Amino acid sequence: MRSFNAYLGFCLCFLLGCAQSKPEFVPQQGDLLLQNLNCGALCDAIEKVTTGYDKKSFSHIGVVLKTDSGMAVLEAYDGVSVVSLATFLERTKLPNGKTAVLAARLKPAFLHLIPTAIVAGKQLIGKKYDSEFDLKNDEYYCSELIYTIFKEANGNQDFFPLNKMTFFHKTDTSVAGTWRRYFEQLKIPVPENELGINPGAISRSPNIEMVHDYNP
Repeated sequence: MRSFNAYLGFCLCFLLGCAQSKPEFVPQQGDLLLQNLNCGALCDAIEKVTTGYDKKSFSHIGVVLKTDSGMAVLEAYDGVSVVSLATFLERTKLPNGKTAVLAARLKPAFLHLIPTAIVAGKQLIGKKYDSEFDLKNDEYYCSELIYTIFKEANGNQDFFPLNKMTFFHKTDTSVAGTWRRYFEQLKIPVPENELGINPGAISRSPNIEMVHDYNP
């Protein structure tokens, strides 16, 4: 009878929602946050010429670090800076209250790279945003920042490989127009086929694994 009562209690608890809820995800230092920004035609153009993990769209990336006031994000957004985790997540808050961000973590074999990468990243705070997507200047776009700090941590060997950049879409001609206007304003040629990196490419790296979807 006692075992039956225990079973009955379990059933009632399950039906009434007494089961323990899934613990809230807490990012770790070194986690990469991949974001689907909504910045208009330029973000759309970035996403259309890059391929992300599980066919998802990403136009921005940052890395989590610990601060005295809690978890924050090191990013190249308006230059290289640190923002609170809440600020980062709030940028892509959706009507359902969730946010369009995916969290990735280095696989166990590579976790030892994180402290050095974070130190390298902090040394770049205050650097200008790299609007020209040029790896040779001392400025940084979002994925270039991540590429650079993990390369340094990896003994100056690429941890996230570079690829030839393309700014054209096979079927959507508006993408090419967006990029032409963008580089015309900068008064430089479109850097087609120059080496670079993007959030989508990083998201597909075999060196990381996805650990949380903020909008499941």
